[in-house]
Amino acid sequence: MSTSRDVQTLIRKKNRLRVVMAIIIMALYFGFALGYGPLKALFAEKMAGSLIPFGLVYFVSLIFSFVIIELIYLKFAKDLDPKDEEVSHYAK
Repeated sequence: MSTSRDVQTLIRKKNRLRVVMAIIIMALYFGFALGYGPLKALFAEKMAGSLIPFGLVYFVSLIFSFVIIELIYLKFAKDLDPKDEEVSHYAK
């Protein structure tokens, strides 16, 4: 049985991890969104020997990176505390 202080520490660690992951995702997304205007020619350029534009490939890879970042978060969060039901009791 964990003490209330242990649970609070665990919640702080998970929140810190959540904020770091959210900042990474926002930086990737806004890098794409803000870079689209000045780099429009680059995003519109076709990939070598293909009809697919670079912007589409970049955006699809961005979506995959979001999923991978989410999986990394889930792995780290589970490693912090495998007994999540005890934390959810205090979070209510």
